[in-house]
Amino acid sequence: MAESPVHDQLAEKQRQLEQLEAEYKDFAYAVSHDLSAPLRAIEGFSSFIAEDHAQDFDDRSQRHLEHIIKGSQKAKDILTALLEFSRINTRSEAFAAVDCEALVEEIQAQEELAEWIELSGAQVDVAPLPTI
Repeated sequence: MAESPVHDQLAEKQRQLEQLEAEYKDFAYAVSHDLSAPLRAIEGFSSFIAEDHAQDFDDRSQRHLEHIIKGSQKAKDILTALLEFSRINTRSEAFAAVDCEALVEEIQAQEELAEWIELSGAQVDVAPLPTI
């Protein structure tokens, strides 16, 4: 019995989706891998400069170096998260419950965000959030 045109179209769309997923995974891996190396170099050389020449810098310059190091670390974390996200459909792990209120508290407690909130005089009000 011959396949129907709708079945053929569905099969073609499924093949295209699988191809797009494979391309996305390749892209995410390449971006993560290719950007990680320069970020490691920035972090590494900045750390060497901070360690070897700390006495040569004033407080402001030392803070700038710390921001460079922290920024490169954050960028590496983002790339790692991107890579993990790209692999989400290839894992058979079960989902875990996330307490959204605890997550917001954790995010607000991060040093950089807490500093921005304090400096700007902002007030963060969050309505009760669910566990998802």
